[in-house]
Amino acid sequence: MDTKKVFGLKALLLGVILLGSFGQVMAQAPAKIGYFDTGYVFSNLPEYKKIQSALDIYKKQLTAEANKKQKEMQSKIAEYQKLASAKPATPVAILQTRQQEITKLDQELRQFQQAARQQSLQKENALINPVTKKVQTSIDKVAKANNFAIIIKKEALLYEVPGDNISDLVLKDLGVTVTKKGNK
Repeated sequence: MDTKKVFGLKALLLGVILLGSFGQVMAQAPAKIGYFDTGYVFSNLPEYKKIQSALDIYKKQLTAEANKKQKEMQSKIAEYQKLASAKPATPVAILQTRQQEITKLDQELRQFQQAARQQSLQKENALINPVTKKVQTSIDKVAKANNFAIIIKKEALLYEVPGDNISDLVLKDLGVTVTKKGNK
């Protein structure tokens, strides 16, 4: 017999055995599936609100610095245009120097904006990661305590059963009291 056929038969037999075993396990105890509303939980965490506020202040500072650099560059451009249109004509050497200054300022601004985006993302990750880990630990704890086999993010659901939402249980585990009842 051909080795490809033997291998194919072995793979088929293994697949049938695995499907049969999986079917028996599923028939014995259906998996309990729950879901978790990330936005709802995070929006109710006081520490997350503080993080968002701190990030907003940080981003405003970066934006203010970028705006300052942008205004400086616009001022140089206006100065250059004034010199370029002046009568008698401004010497070419002066115009070239001004162009080089504008080009340098443009490069500095772009580098600053790129660095600001990276720093902002790093700061956000540094502040949010501990909270995310804390929430994940709570999800694990609540899932085990309530015999959930699988927890899915609410954003991935096409249909939801309200009783399977563990978001309020996670908030309770984290010591957060929600004033309004129910989830989004």
